[in-house]
Amino acid sequence: MDYKEATAILCDIEQHVAVERLRRDGLDIWPLLRLMLWRQLVGGDAGPAAPPQQTARKAGKFEKLMLAAHALLRSKRAYPKAEAVIFVADNERSVTVGGKAISPFGDSLRDYAGRIGISSLTLDASCTASPYGAPFSVRPEIALAFLRARLLRVTDVSSAFAIPSLEELNDYIRRAHALLQLDRIQMLEELRLIGALKQSFLPVLKAVSPKSVFLACYYHPAAMGMVLACRELGIRSVEVQHGQQGDYHGMYANWTKAGPGGYALMPDNFWCWGQQSADRINQWSRPSWPVQQAFVGGNPWMARQIHQPGPVDEEAQLDALFVAGKTHVLLALQPVEDALPVPIQQAIEFSSPDTRWLVRFHPKMPAGSKAKILCRLRAMAVPDVEVELSSSLPLAALLKRTDFMITLWSSVAYEALLFGAHPIIAHANGLKSFRFYIDRGLFSYVDSKEAILELLRKDPLQKVEEDNPYIETREEVISETLRYFVSPAISAMSAKR
Repeated sequence: MDYKEATAILCDIEQHVAVERLRRDGLDIWPLLRLMLWRQLVGGDAGPAAPPQQTARKAGKFEKLMLAAHALLRSKRAYPKAEAVIFVADNERSVTVGGKAISPFGDSLRDYAGRIGISSLTLDASCTASPYGAPFSVRPEIALAFLRARLLRVTDVSSAFAIPSLEELNDYIRRAHALLQLDRIQMLEELRLIGALKQSFLPVLKAVSPKSVFLACYYHPAAMGMVLACRELGIRSVEVQHGQQGDYHGMYANWTKAGPGGYALMPDNFWCWGQQSADRINQWSRPSWPVQQAFVGGNPWMARQIHQPGPVDEEAQLDALFVAGKTHVLLALQPVEDALPVPIQQAIEFSSPDTRWLVRFHPKMPAGSKAKILCRLRAMAVPDVEVELSSSLPLAALLKRTDFMITLWSSVAYEALLFGAHPIIAHANGLKSFRFYIDRGLFSYVDSKEAILELLRKDPLQKVEEDNPYIETREEVISETLRYFVSPAISAMSAKR
């Protein structure tokens, strides 16, 4: 189902059900239930900008026990004080720079904080080595939370049927939207896990005593547990935008029942790339202000790519990848069910010999999906398709040199525009999400092999300066926003909640 239709269903539910009364143990749980329904409507892990998986969920039973024991043994571990905590979730270290795996937003924010004298501590749930030495891993705390949540299956005697308005919600879904199902068991499992994660994070945050905690995606259990722990301790939680949101993303747009105090499972504030994203959130969150208020903080990862030169060996690889006299097309694949639709595959197969295709796999794309796409590409016997460097080099470095960029609906389109590569949108979801840019000729929309090939035969458009950039990259904006979120005023405001 496309995003516009899915969002309309969520808004319809909010208009016919008292979702503001959905509470368990005093916690408003509509954000979790809305996420569960959104996943059913759009498929996968909530579509683009999907939440990261949990390290401990993938670990074996022995590793869980070992990590949990580790957490218990180090419960009195000394943590350094820091003004800002940066929470890096599992699978978030998705970019390799200089041979090191980094978290695009977490590590960029850490760098900018250091440059302006703000002390920070990275709490890392990733199983990938950080380029900054040994980070403070919270994988043991997460594993301990999973074990606590399992124990709660036995000791928690409360019932989903005791939650106000839950039956009303279930009855309305069955009558009006029969394609949806309300899974009470999953809901209770998620709530127990979120609560256990909160308990695991509390002692860590008490020790570090930050003014704000920054994270890159709020709608997964570890982030929600972190947000709840922050609320209890009077610490500000801030989500840094990590992808394209659009007018119809179910976790960022069109919440119609926001009220005073906001949603406890959401971050206190949203750090947005630009004014469009901030305005979209503020349209619905205004009744909750100052909670859930969105601010323009810029894109620290893109700013870093613009203002800091890449390594020498990276430039040499780029020189080898981009061939003089060729039209270069970057195909930014997404981790979705049909990542390489037939029209794009046919366009690759029938493109001019002067066209060089740079196929970039998304870092979160499953290995099986990658293997199938590689088989399809090899079967076409197209001589000029490159995958390895296109998937491993920094995206910004590729966009600086490429002519066209094709995506289904990824936020890479905004980044392509920023660096002068002409964005081509090749899916109905993208048509709806990027309508503003398509109508103004900043992006092109295609729905067939012929449309793609015709566009590639033209010269790419000259770089266009947006009147109101979707992505703000001025370093002074990033620095000012960081200073604001660690200011005494923020601490006082958080303590009053």
